[in-house]
Amino acid sequence: MAIESVHLSRFFDFLNDQGVKYCVMNNYHDYPETISSDVDFAITESAFHKLDSLVYKFSVLEALPVVQKIWHGYNKCAYILSPTSGDRRFRLQLDFFADYTAKGYYKLIDNSAMCNTSRPYKNFFIPSPHVEMLFLLMRRIIKNDMSHEKYVEIRRLRDETPEVMLAIRIEFGDALAGLVDKLLAMTPLTFPISINYSRNALRQYSASISSYSYRAAYRWSEGRRVFQRLISPVGISVCFLSPDGAGKSSVINRVRVLVSGAFHGEQVFYWRPGFLPPLGRLKFWREYVATSDNPNPHSHPPVGVVASLLRFIYYAFDFTFGYWVRTWIIMAKKNVVYFDRYYYDFLVDFHRYRISLPSWVARRFLLMVPKPDVVIILQCDALIIQKRKNELSFDEIVRQNCAYASLNTILNGCSIVDSGMSLDEVCRQVASIILQERSRKTLAAMRTNEVGVLES
Repeated sequence: MAIESVHLSRFFDFLNDQGVKYCVMNNYHDYPETISSDVDFAITESAFHKLDSLVYKFSVLEALPVVQKIWHGYNKCAYILSPTSGDRRFRLQLDFFADYTAKGYYKLIDNSAMCNTSRPYKNFFIPSPHVEMLFLLMRRIIKNDMSHEKYVEIRRLRDETPEVMLAIRIEFGDALAGLVDKLLAMTPLTFPISINYSRNALRQYSASISSYSYRAAYRWSEGRRVFQRLISPVGISVCFLSPDGAGKSSVINRVRVLVSGAFHGEQVFYWRPGFLPPLGRLKFWREYVATSDNPNPHSHPPVGVVASLLRFIYYAFDFTFGYWVRTWIIMAKKNVVYFDRYYYDFLVDFHRYRISLPSWVARRFLLMVPKPDVVIILQCDALIIQKRKNELSFDEIVRQNCAYASLNTILNGCSIVDSGMSLDEVCRQVASIILQERSRKTLAAMRTNEVGVLES
């Protein structure tokens, strides 16, 4: 059994021991042995408001930190848990909701209908057949993705338990039962024909069972969720610094895999956000050839002082505004952003970017340039680096190694990793640093108090 499955099984036991009323809404047949996607929990409203405390307590018991908490809607959130050891890719996302709602739809199924009629299955609880069938059908309508397999599953629930239609009619009314009958008389091929009608019918139904105060709370929650996502992204930004040959590219490629389970996506930038086009592209009179690497950074002499100043200001603007316009939005979408080099290269090697200015110029702009959440400095013996790449002299490599190491005193909070170790060990350490930082930010957002006991 995979380690994710072990933790999920223990989480079921934990909820049972805590006396929490819940049910796992779909894809549960192979749980906990096989986890094909996020695990969806319906939970009572009273328990939903205690989730931070419950999940935090479980994370401490299992030594499985919460690396992300993501709000998905009204009384609807997800927790991503992951060990911070960085040994392997790990993916366990627990999605919770009280009432079943969706974007553009108010209450569709009340939490009491899901949790109070749940039934045991293995070591967890699942919804009653009529609630499960209704839930699955509503999801297919909203997502418009009725495949043959999903259609067969919904029909199976109706055919194996004939009383489900009567239960739907009694609990949810004739109008909703009639819509279910109509849709189940179709096939996956003809289902899309009635999708617009079905969605409108669901919207009318959700509005009819949702009070004015419920609708107001729903709208307020949606607006607040977007605002909070923008001011406090659940993604993270990471930059890697080192002389050429210290192994940045190899480490980034491997780390991307190791931490991918804790995020919903990723983006890699070479050096800067790329809000502004490369300067070479502005020279319309000659063809521009894009490149993401500079194999011989000191092969071209720096330009003059005036041109250097203009070049520096152009790129400094890109780092400043590009971070907010591009990087911040990517992180708000639950992604991790990697920078292969960053603005801090200016403090070490202006020559690389053909700029002939004193280093204090770059320092003056430090406060304006957003600092990534994690700054990784890879250090490696100069002889090893020169064997890997011999474009720079031995003395220059030594100088850059020292200059990068000294950035820790300027920037505060950099992580220096010896890239002379095995690639596996280097990547394990780097992945651990990233996951620990994301976990720290998540716990801060979940309002931990001074003694580390999560406030409810």
